[in-house]
Amino acid sequence: MQKEKLRDWWLKHIQELMQIKINNKDININSFTDKEVYPYKKEEAYHTIKKLVIYKYYVDIYTRIISKRYKNFYYFDLFAGSGIVQVSIGNINLNLFGSALISVLKPIKRFNKYVYVEIDEKKYNSLKYLLRRIKENYIKDLDYQLLNVDMNNINAYHDFFDQCEHALIIVDPEGLEPKWTTIEKILKHNCDVLITYMEEGIQRVIGKAKNNPKGKETLENFLGSNIDPDRITPEVFKEKYIEQIERTGKEVIKTIEAKSKQYSYDIIIATRKTRGENPWLRFVEDLRKKLEIKDEILKAIIEQLLGKQRTFNNYTFQNNGKD
Repeated sequence: MQKEKLRDWWLKHIQELMQIKINNKDININSFTDKEVYPYKKEEAYHTIKKLVIYKYYVDIYTRIISKRYKNFYYFDLFAGSGIVQVSIGNINLNLFGSALISVLKPIKRFNKYVYVEIDEKKYNSLKYLLRRIKENYIKDLDYQLLNVDMNNINAYHDFFDQCEHALIIVDPEGLEPKWTTIEKILKHNCDVLITYMEEGIQRVIGKAKNNPKGKETLENFLGSNIDPDRITPEVFKEKYIEQIERTGKEVIKTIEAKSKQYSYDIIIATRKTRGENPWLRFVEDLRKKLEIKDEILKAIIEQLLGKQRTFNNYTFQNNGKD
């Protein structure tokens, strides 16, 4: 029974990354995959699927609760991407809504404004096209600003923080692009921030930094303090990064892991403690358990969803977080 509940939970959430209903209209991702769209391609990236589910889950709960506390709340996506992520699972190419579109399509109570930052021109144009289509055909009152700039150019979007009472900010880089000077300014606002902490990538840069001054500089820009590459470990580096976040006044720091056999990263959730003890964070412990699902089982669920497999029972369910 536990196995069936897990399967049903994942079926539901992956399906919502492919098709969702807005104003009694079904929006299917495949209707958006035309020549103007530039999907971000990932191979066998079960960790990416898990990350998108984390974002979808968080956005849904956050907006349900925050809309009862604030009238004016904004969404910021500082590595907004192209709008669509394409994950190859075996010989299947699975198109999924990216974080930028999840933030628009999933919430029952939408954000008052969306601010998207994307430095890559192809991804920027792709997202611009998709958002225009959504506004024209599904959500007429969608209010968004799309910026083709480096997220570290905070002056390009900083004024939007002053326009809202609260914000949800997604920082989902491919590496160590966010400089601490930028993150520090962001964290001082009234906001929740979800940061994809590229643990394995940081570990590789640390390993090379002993003989690579540029790598040392990249790490120090990311962390916001000097390091000794001969002595720093990935564990200590992460502790120092979380300490930096806490110094900005964020009292509630949670991490949630999105992992596969190939790769893993942590999603750091930073927020200020509220009188109600941040009720939208209570989902984290339950979600952690569901994210322990093995790659093989997640693949079987996806194949079942796409009609490639009739049964789920050939796979043994082990919910222990081990590969």
